[in-house]
Amino acid sequence: MTNRIVAFIRENTTSLPIGVLFKLTTNVLLSAIVLTLFCNAQNKQLDNLLSKKLNLDVYASERLESILFRLELHTESRITFEVREMFPYKAKAAKYKNAPLKKILDEQLANTPFGYRIYKRKLLIYDVSK
Repeated sequence: MTNRIVAFIRENTTSLPIGVLFKLTTNVLLSAIVLTLFCNAQNKQLDNLLSKKLNLDVYASERLESILFRLELHTESRITFEVREMFPYKAKAAKYKNAPLKKILDEQLANTPFGYRIYKRKLLIYDVSK
């Protein structure tokens, strides 16, 4: 890919001095490296999301979507789900102290038709039966 970028720069900037061409090529390569490192950091952050430790009190009167909204605030990450599908389901009362997000989701989604996965940099809650 970098060879194509260098070839493109050479073809389209033949009137520029060699020093300018070198600076342009170096900047493009550095930008590609920074973008790659940023994407890797984002993927590691999502992998660590499920192991993130949280403190959360869940009350018997709460609905499941309420818990998901609160988890979204605590994790500072986007959780995608259909509110209309969640509405009929109540949350299970529990006190979570230093519990990983994975444990909370497993317990709260147990005995419901929902599962979860990381999809397109978001935590996706989906209906397993569909």
